[in-house]
This record gives sequence, structure tokens and C-alpha cells, in this order.
Amino acid sequence: MRGRRHGPAPALTAPALATLALLLGACGGEGADDPSDAGGSPSPVPASSSAPTPEPVPTPEPTPSTDPTPRERVLDVVALSAAGGTTDTILEPVALPADATAFVAQFEPSARGPLRAAIDAAQAPPGLELQAAVVAVGCDEPADVLLNGGGSLAWMAQAVPPKTTVQCLVPVTFVALAAVPF
Repeated sequence: MRGRRHGPAPALTAPALATLALLLGACGGEGADDPSDAGGSPSPVPASSSAPTPEPVPTPEPTPSTDPTPRERVLDVVALSAAGGTTDTILEPVALPADATAFVAQFEPSARGPLRAAIDAAQAPPGLELQAAVVAVGCDEPADVLLNGGGSLAWMAQAVPPKTTVQCLVPVTFVALAAVPF
């Protein structure tokens, strides 16, 4: 097996250095395109005034208001102590007063007022409809709520379980309020 040679690098000769300087001088810098400047002189070559340099045109940044497709989003997760209710991942419309009244009727009377107030306060952006679902019942608040669906499918809300668990005296009902395309 051959070993690597350690020691000083071989010295470059004067002709090799001159050739290297000519090659590097021809590679760039001002005047490199001028064939009469073969020596690589440092004098600048005046630019041609017949072709104006175009000004850069800034491109407008897209803004959320110009996006024609409204996106689904979770507006709020309401926590109600001892409210009852059953976990159901299918979102139900609650934008109309009759729909909101029917949705809150499944809960204990003490929880209906606060939930109805949260529904009335939630505002879906234009092109989206307010919908709700019970995403969890228990002591642990969901870490997040994921929305799936659209098109010909019903919208669904799924709770992401938290990383830690909590003990509580009464179960808590978590209701997700979401704005989804209809």
C-alpha cells in the first residue's frame, strides 16, 4: 500500500505562475469580454450606452385576502365542566339559531348558556360556515383539533390527545367550533 507523501508542496515555476495568472485574468473581472485586452490590464472598459439596463420590477407578495379559496379552521375549543354530551367527530352546522339550539340541547342545562354564548360569539369568515362537534369528554384537554373532509364528505373534527394526563373531579366536555367550506 502506498502512503501519502508528507512535506512541503512542490514549488511552482515562473512560467506556470504566469500561465495561471493569464487564465485567471481571462475568467472574469471588468474588461474580460474585450478581446483587445489580452494582457488583463486593470483599466475598466466603458459600458455601451446603447442598451439601457432594465430596472428590477418588484413582484407583489400574495396576501391571504387575495386567496379565492377559503380554508377550514378551528375557531375555538370550549371546555364545559359536567356538561354531558357524547364524543362525535362529525361536525354539525350551528350557524342558524335553530341549528345552534338543537346542538346545545344535548348538554346539561347549566352548560347550555355558556356554549350558546360561545357559538353566538364565533364568527366564520366569508365563504365558511360555523359548525361544531364534541371532540372529547374527560379530564384531558386536547392538544389540538384536526379537521378533515370537504367536497362530498362531511367535515370531521378529531382531537389530538395531550402528552400528559390530568386527574379531575368531574369530566369536562370539549366542543370544537370550526369554520369550514360548505
